[in-house]
Order: sequence, then C-alpha cells, then structure tokens
Amino acid sequence: MWERNNNKKEYIKINHKDLFMAFFRSGMLGYGGGLSAVPLMQREIVDKFGWMNDEEFSDILALSNTLPGPINTKMSGYIGWRLAGFWGLMNALIASFFANRHFDDSAADSVEYI
Repeated sequence: MWERNNNKKEYIKINHKDLFMAFFRSGMLGYGGGLSAVPLMQREIVDKFGWMNDEEFSDILALSNTLPGPINTKMSGYIGWRLAGFWGLMNALIASFFANRHFDDSAADSVEYI
C-alpha cells in the first residue's frame, strides 16, 4: 500500500492478482519447508515487483524468525497486510496456504497411484 520515502507515505498500486501469484509461486516452488520459500518470496517481492527494498524485507524476515510458527505464513500475512491492508493479508495467506495444500494433495495422489 505504501513505502517510506523521506518520511512521507507514497501509495503504490497493488494488483491483488500479482500479490496472489507472487505468494502462490513461492509456495509451490519452495519445496522443503518455509525457509526454502524465503528466497523465492524475496525474488518476487523485491526484485520482480519492487514492492519493498532489501532492508525492509530483511527486517520482516528477522521479525518472523523471532515469532513461533511457520515462517512462510507469518511473512506472507505481514507483507500482504503491509502492502494492501486486510484484503492483502487475506490474499497472501490464502495464496500461501493454497499452494501448500495443492502440492500436498498432488503428492498424496501420486503416492496413492504408486
């Protein structure tokens, strides 16, 4: 929703489809747990879309590491909230959860087939 620049709030346009796809891609491709998805999230959020800089992303990562629970959902929720408010939070959490759930269902179907 906004970035800090010279102590002013500058609003940036967040497309909810892009927000969903950023967290969905990192969730689907981040095989091996939440920590494996963090570099993918950074690539999407910092490098590809430019929604925040490396310092802001690192601060969120450090904060997420101090709290209990899965790091991927904590980071997704906070980044979504920071970029697009409540609906951004919901969008990012659903994308993160749906990616993991979709992968789990696909893997379970493959195992049952074998």
